[in-house]
Amino acid sequence: MRIDLHLHTNASDGQHTPSELIDIVRKHRLDIIAVTDHDTTAGIAEAQSASAGYPQVIPGIELSAEDEQGDVHVLGY
Repeated sequence: MRIDLHLHTNASDGQHTPSELIDIVRKHRLDIIAVTDHDTTAGIAEAQSASAGYPQVIPGIELSAEDEQGDVHVLGY
């Protein structure tokens, strides 16, 4: 089983639309992915629709935060 739980679309700083990302993921034969765009879930619905169940798309987000030491990014699923 091949899994990638940290992928971005052009809904944030990725290069590809969610549908294009699904095509790429299929070429790499990944079974499960998570779409984790920065501070938005805007690409998830399109990715889930385009995947039609393969690959399995886990909804996620990469939240931006800041503390006294600088920027922090937190993944949530």
